[in-house]
Amino acid sequence: MAHAKKAHEEQAEHAPPPLIRVRFRSRAGDSRGGEGGAVGIEDTSGDEAKDGGAPLHAATSSVSGIGALPQKRTSVTADESSAPIVNFSGSFELDCRPDRSQSPDEQMAALGYGFYSVKRAMANRVWKTTTITVKHDPTAKPFPTWHEDMTVAGVYNSSDEILLDGKPRETEKHGYRVTVKNYVNQRNIVVTRIEFLTKPAKGFVTEIRREIIPSDPQNEGKMTYKCVNTLTRGAGSRPIVRKSFFYLI
Repeated sequence: MAHAKKAHEEQAEHAPPPLIRVRFRSRAGDSRGGEGGAVGIEDTSGDEAKDGGAPLHAATSSVSGIGALPQKRTSVTADESSAPIVNFSGSFELDCRPDRSQSPDEQMAALGYGFYSVKRAMANRVWKTTTITVKHDPTAKPFPTWHEDMTVAGVYNSSDEILLDGKPRETEKHGYRVTVKNYVNQRNIVVTRIEFLTKPAKGFVTEIRREIIPSDPQNEGKMTYKCVNTLTRGAGSRPIVRKSFFYLI
């Protein structure tokens, strides 16, 4: 009996350690922790992507069972709301180099201006002489304010007071009834979204995105005001994109 007991103790001493059973909780909504998600990671943020900014992600690894590993929390954030406030105020002149700024002609044609239209012909002749003056208060309450004066060749002048509160407003623009919404996204890009309500442009959407390039290598490292105007005409149609770059004067 003593001999058997001693043999049992020696066998136990040289035996491999017992297997550790660890159960991982999979990503929420996937009971298998299957394709597309790593097992043991649970996305608890519940945030949706917002315009111009990525959502916050808070990932927590959770394990349970015999010999469970200690819990570890990892936060991966892409919160751009802490980006420095940008003030667009200044007077700017269009950089009309061909690789920098484009004519409005293609967009005007899409909006129904014929080849012999007086407005379209005039725009084609003078668009390179555009100057803009912006008075922007990014810290105004209850929402930022934006006043813009535009002059083209001394023959066309416009003045706009833009309410950057994100509320849609119905108005008239270029002879069409439209809904306009203006706001500043988390990347400090000033966005204007215009939805056309009347034919022949009904259903068209124009989105204008304005941003400041603090040190533009194509402008001798100086500040540049960049404006991207995208006209979308519906499913299956190619968006018409017009870029404009302005240098500070």
